[in-house]
Amino acid sequence: AAHASVAMAKGAVEGMALSLAAELAPQIRINVVAPSLTRTPLAAGITGNETLAQGIAAMHALQRLGRPEDVGALAAFLV
Repeated sequence: AAHASVAMAKGAVEGMALSLAAELAPQIRINVVAPSLTRTPLAAGITGNETLAQGIAAMHALQRLGRPEDVGALAAFLV
């Protein structure tokens, strides 16, 4: 469920980042963090089912779902 909404939102953020990068370069660099499924309360409906969560994790290179601290660490690195 909600695949279209998620794809739309991620596409909009990616498009905004590309546009800002073109407008603001070379003085300002633009980075975007667009994580996949992350174990947060918002995703509990999916991540609460461990079989489903493991199946989704298997589709990723790291073979696991993200954690909020993963996303935070990446954002901190980019800053």
